[in-house]
Amino acid sequence: MATMFSSFIAATADFPETLPPHCEPTSEFLRNVSIWFGACFPSNVSLASNVFGCLSIVAWLFAQLPQIVKNYRRKSVDGLSPAFLGNWLLGDICNLTGAVMTNQMWFQQVIGIYYVLVDVVLCLQYWWYSQVKPECMRRKGLAGSDAALDDVLEVVDGISVCDSCSTCSRSRHSSYSGSKKERRASSMNLPSGRSVLAAMTLGSKFADALPIGGEVAKVASFGLDKQAIGNTIAWISAFMYLTSRIPQLLKNYRRKSCAGLSIYLFVAAFCGNLFYSLSLLSNPLGMADYPAYGGGGIAGPDGSSADAWWNDALPFLLGASGVLGMDAAIGIQYLLWGEKVPVEDEHFTDIIEPVNETTRLLA
Repeated sequence: MATMFSSFIAATADFPETLPPHCEPTSEFLRNVSIWFGACFPSNVSLASNVFGCLSIVAWLFAQLPQIVKNYRRKSVDGLSPAFLGNWLLGDICNLTGAVMTNQMWFQQVIGIYYVLVDVVLCLQYWWYSQVKPECMRRKGLAGSDAALDDVLEVVDGISVCDSCSTCSRSRHSSYSGSKKERRASSMNLPSGRSVLAAMTLGSKFADALPIGGEVAKVASFGLDKQAIGNTIAWISAFMYLTSRIPQLLKNYRRKSCAGLSIYLFVAAFCGNLFYSLSLLSNPLGMADYPAYGGGGIAGPDGSSADAWWNDALPFLLGASGVLGMDAAIGIQYLLWGEKVPVEDEHFTDIIEPVNETTRLLA
């Protein structure tokens, strides 16, 4: 395999056959790979670490897309927990800021940027389908109904019911799934796109990443240690990740259903976090101390300390590996309950039919 790849590179080489500076691969195969990609892969372990990182990127590229498409097709986000989305978004913002400020590997920073962008899309969907669209439908329904509609509007068991059969028949399910869930989420406003951009901009101002072991820079206006700030933010991100799935697990348990969820989201998230964790665990910088440009060229000009590397990488590892069990638990919930009608919707159906009959008789 290595010989075939080397032959392929030699046959298609249209680039200068020079290694990156200070790179000393341990085999001809690694030398050719390093030349081909313009990056230093001095050992099989370093190559494996980067391969796992690339696989993590691929998994995360497709993680949230199925959920975004499903929300769009259903025109609903009733299967998602707003606390889950908010927690995930804040965790990804902290993850990106911490990764940049502590000079984590390139793939961690690329994934971090993508995390935030896709999270914003999901949160905008939640805002649109749970807040804006129901309000527009409500106003449109009121505009097309009789002027006396407000006089016949009554609330039964927390559910608004009108005696306009045409209005109720069109919005029976959306009224329930909208009103009840909107009240639950009203006190949990998700960050707006403007606040997300502000947080990212603030993080970028502090994000002049430094090599591990180099001189620690200070934030000029406050005299604060950038590395320490980045490490603190990274630990906040790990905490947010470790608690992010709990609201969704509880919501699925209460509903006895995973309706509205795309299981591919959590399958891809599981794979992405698994490859992410394997990439960190197989990184040579966490296995030994190296002098300047040591380890075949993987260390920087100031060398590298394994303890210092793990001090910065540990929160990212815990944040990724710690949620594997919870993603698996959501998968088990999906196998048990699937996308059957949620318990709360069955309860609503039992109530609304007698109520509609009663209002028609009273009218």
